[in-house]
Amino acid sequence: PPAPLKKRGGKIQNCRAGTARRSRETSSAQNDPTKNFSGRQPDTDLIQPHVGLQADGRNLVTLMLALYFDGQPALKDIPRPEPGPGEVLVRVHLAGICRTDLEVLKGYHGFKGVRGHEFVGQVAGPEDSPWLGQRVAGEITIGCGACDPCRRGLAGHCRQRQVLGLKDRDGAFAQYLTLPAANLHPVDPAIPDVFAVFTEPLAAALRVLEAVPV
Repeated sequence: PPAPLKKRGGKIQNCRAGTARRSRETSSAQNDPTKNFSGRQPDTDLIQPHVGLQADGRNLVTLMLALYFDGQPALKDIPRPEPGPGEVLVRVHLAGICRTDLEVLKGYHGFKGVRGHEFVGQVAGPEDSPWLGQRVAGEITIGCGACDPCRRGLAGHCRQRQVLGLKDRDGAFAQYLTLPAANLHPVDPAIPDVFAVFTEPLAAALRVLEAVPV
């Protein structure tokens, strides 16, 4: 049957041809790791961190934009985190929303701060880090390094553990986050951000196969 026609701007257009063209554009965007699914180049420089005053009104700090939760989520400026010894500063490219993030809204762990633990980003500091400039995903549990489970290589069972965006450490719903360098995993350049952001939930699913023989 003939393709349906539609009128736009005084001109008659072929709907089927337009649909095919959009399909080709979408396919091209999906195959280009530097583009998102809209076919547009991601603009991560839209809102730059800036210098501002701390809450006490005295000290100047570098502020960043974050989705902060303190009973209610709110978009606000907060101090950009500073990496501690052995840690790196990661500039977040994309963050995923997990069911657990929604449970935080209901009081899960009594968490207050920046949620988000599924992410992909680029290491932005410190300047002497061998990871500097690399695109990464990361393991979300940070052990103390001193307790019995940590000494046995079981940081995930650390009694004083922090969990990115869930327990005692701000997460990925912000422009920057910090993690121990030991928690990082490099992302292959061929994998676009829209796929790499699912590294953590995929790893969680695969962990089941390690814990329970099938």
